[in-house]
Order: sequence, then structure tokens, then C-alpha cells
Amino acid sequence: MKTPTKPTTPTTDTTKQQQQQTPLNVTALVQALISHPASNHFRELPSKKDYPDYYTTIKTPVSLKEILQKAYEGANIEHIKQLTIQMKDNAKIYNTEDSQVVKDVELLMVRNDQDVNMIYRTIYWPQSTIRRASDR
Repeated sequence: MKTPTKPTTPTTDTTKQQQQQTPLNVTALVQALISHPASNHFRELPSKKDYPDYYTTIKTPVSLKEILQKAYEGANIEHIKQLTIQMKDNAKIYNTEDSQVVKDVELLMVRNDQDVNMIYRTIYWPQSTIRRASDR
């Protein structure tokens, strides 16, 4: 009787190449967010001089500038996704629900989710490992 084996992650050259390309994909994702028309409020942290209460209200301030820096330092897609969620949560905590800032962060998150999903498909489900129904 054969013992069932656990499926393993392929360690092909293609998989290694995709893992090496991840920082480029992550950096491109953040740069796309920065260039989005709705990103104006999120490119840099608010001025401490102009918004001192922001830093007492928000415990973990984060902007696209810090997120991009993390991407350049090699942060993986999961870390970048967590940072963008933190940025969104900060916007919703500090601003009123019907504010333009909250509307803009929602638009930005739609773009972010689309790009993150595309990167996941590229890294974790490369075309070479997906079998078409006709191949089965």
C-alpha cells in the first residue's frame, strides 16, 4: 500500500524567477498607487505642524512614501498589503465617512486589490502550472 504524499511547491527555474521578480512587481504596484489620481492625500504623511491631532489620533501613521520605501527594501506583497490596509484604516479613523479623503482611499484600495490579485496570480499561479480543462 502506497503512503499518500503531500503536494509540494515546485522549485522550477520559473518559480525561482518569479520569486526574484516579486520586489519589482511590489514596487510597481506602489508606484501605480502613487500615480493614481486619488492618491494626493496619501503620498506623504500629514504635516505635524498643520495636523498635530493626527499624530495623537493615529497610532501607526503610514503613507505611500513609507510603503514605497518598504517595497524598495524588499518587502513582500503581504507586508505591502498590510501597510495599504493600515493607510486605509487611518484615513477612515481620522476623517468623516462622507469626506473626499475616505472616498479617495476607497478608490485607491480598489486599484490596490486589483493589482495585488494580479501579482498573486503571477507569483503563486503561474500560467505554466495551470492546466486547462482540455489538458485533463
